[in-house]
Amino acid sequence: MATTTEYLPLYVTPPGHTLRDELEARGMSQTELATRLGMAKQTISKIMGGEAPISEETAIGLERVLGVPAYFWSMREADYRTYLEQAQQRQVLAGEVQWVRRFPYREMAGYGWVAETRRPLDRLLSLLSFLGIKTPAEWPPLMTQRKYAAFRSSVAASVSEYSLGAWLIQGERVAQQQSVGEYSPATLRGALQAMRALTVRIPEEAREGLLSICAAAGVRLALVPSLPRLGVWGATRWLSATRPMIQLSNRYRTDDQFWFTFFHEVFHVLLHRNKTIFESEGPGSASSQMEADANEAAGELLIPADEYWPFFERNESKTRERVVEFAQQLGIAPGIVVGRLQREKRVSYGNTHLNSLKRDFSAVFLTAD
Repeated sequence: MATTTEYLPLYVTPPGHTLRDELEARGMSQTELATRLGMAKQTISKIMGGEAPISEETAIGLERVLGVPAYFWSMREADYRTYLEQAQQRQVLAGEVQWVRRFPYREMAGYGWVAETRRPLDRLLSLLSFLGIKTPAEWPPLMTQRKYAAFRSSVAASVSEYSLGAWLIQGERVAQQQSVGEYSPATLRGALQAMRALTVRIPEEAREGLLSICAAAGVRLALVPSLPRLGVWGATRWLSATRPMIQLSNRYRTDDQFWFTFFHEVFHVLLHRNKTIFESEGPGSASSQMEADANEAAGELLIPADEYWPFFERNESKTRERVVEFAQQLGIAPGIVVGRLQREKRVSYGNTHLNSLKRDFSAVFLTAD
């Protein structure tokens, strides 16, 4: 979803210039116009030069005297004053252009979030428009509000506040375009098996299926490409008490990571309603327990324990053929089984024989709005 920015014209003439043209066309002097309007000649002179504004009263008077609609004069005046204010703000913002460097602007432009431009000031204006703030000074309080979310992230990753903020805001922009029903926990829980069945579909079909099912349950689903130093691949957020949102990134591109993270976030919605602050404070913290609950529920949904352990205890469980057979038996993608074995260190992450069963889910994000 590309961001459009209205850039300042090179020059906007004051409405008095248009008024001068109208007088010349009629052969009317400024003195006569002042007389017809009941105004001082000096005031008309100042309007001509842009020193004095055209008030609503004057605009109505010009309509009666010249036959040019009052709204035309009011719009010309508003456009001119807006231009002057924009020009003044551009001068102020010119000293803030280095702030853009804190964001991964090139990647954001590549996704179409901000304008493709090399001009520093235009970059700043486009970025501010994307973030929805007037100046960089509004960024800290805006970001503080968006830290209230449950993040599935890498502990070792160095997370950039600016990448994270941009990613979250793009998620909001995507969510705002979605038409969803009223949130229904019962509908969402009842759709778990239908969503699980989508794991065997190609990425594009899985994406459309998830968006449709989530919308019917009142859940906004934003699939937003990752950014450098994001360090986050999933987040559960409550935009309001009745508006849950799940946001995923393609930090990890394989189907096993995608599906586990998706269902992990789904269970955050189901189990932790309106819980919007999940800090990882170490073992035993409330947030750690919430993460453990979501992990357990997601794992059990994808591969039930009473199915998994008999499969694992067999000697042939690590073979490619057996993994495929087991996945078909469960009705899930083989890559999910491989991912489970690797997370539990039953097989190596470098096992290319089994890794070939994983599918690249990048298309899910490349087709995202």
